[in-house]
Amino acid sequence: MSITAGFIKVCQANAGGVKNIWITNRKDIAAAGFTLASGEYTAVTMESAKVFFKYEFDEDTAEFRPAGTFENNTILVNSEVEMSMSGLSTLMLARFQEMLEVSACGMVAIVEDSNSVKFVVGYSENFPTNINEQGRPLKARTIDATTGKALGDTNMGTVILGSNNNSMPLVFTGSVPV
Repeated sequence: MSITAGFIKVCQANAGGVKNIWITNRKDIAAAGFTLASGEYTAVTMESAKVFFKYEFDEDTAEFRPAGTFENNTILVNSEVEMSMSGLSTLMLARFQEMLEVSACGMVAIVEDSNSVKFVVGYSENFPTNINEQGRPLKARTIDATTGKALGDTNMGTVILGSNNNSMPLVFTGSVPV
C-alpha cells in the first residue's frame, strides 16, 4: 500500500450526531453480503424475509465512533455505536436482552449521521458476514439502565455496540431493507 491521493476540504454544512440506526442479526445477511462499488456499499442482500430494524433513541444521545490504530504491524479499527433511550420499560429491557443474546453471533448496523451519510458497521470485505463465518460483527460491549436516584434524574438505558476489525467502515448509498 502507499499514499495515493490527498484530501481536499469541502466547504459544506457538517452537523454532528446521528439521525437513524438500523440493526440486523449477522446471520440475516445473505452470503452475497453487501455490494461494493467504487469504495462504497450500494446494496445489501438479505436472507429471505429478513430485514434491518430501526432503533429510536433520545435526541443528541447517539454516536458512531470509528477509531483506527496501528500496533505490531497490524491495523486495528474499533468501531462503536452508542445510543440512549428514556423510560425503562418491559419492551426496552426485552430489546436489550435480545442484543445481549445475539452477541454470540453478532449484529450489523447501518448508522445514518446528521448529514444523511450512512455507514455500515460490523461488516467488512476482509471479514465477510455470512452464516458460515463469524466475521467481525458488532457485539454488545455495555448495556446499562438506571432509574436515577432523585426525582429529577434521568430514567434511561444506554447501549454500546462494538466491533474490532482491520478496515474503516464504508459508506452505504443504497436503501436500507426494513
